[in-house]
Amino acid sequence: MTKKKVFISGRMSGLSEEEFNRRFRKAEFYLWCNGYTIVNPCTFTTMFDKVGYSYAEALVFDLNVISHCDAIYMLSNWGESKGAAVEKAFAEALGKEVLYEKE
Repeated sequence: MTKKKVFISGRMSGLSEEEFNRRFRKAEFYLWCNGYTIVNPCTFTTMFDKVGYSYAEALVFDLNVISHCDAIYMLSNWGESKGAAVEKAFAEALGKEVLYEKE
């Protein structure tokens, strides 16, 4: 049985690196415990900063990754993020399963 690949989406902009990493890592652990293969975009953020990716370039990268996933997991703060809203709409347009974090 192949595990579903799920991309975690939520607000990063305006939060400290510590805060968004904490939220994304918590979601990663929850999804891992429930049998998913996780794609955590926090792992890309450091790379994007080092190579000087713009916000738009990082978002396009994320959309490409989402296209290879089975589902997207929306953190409870996703509605506060333009990027997460784009990621959700893109996933829905591709027919991906949309999962939501419960508070």
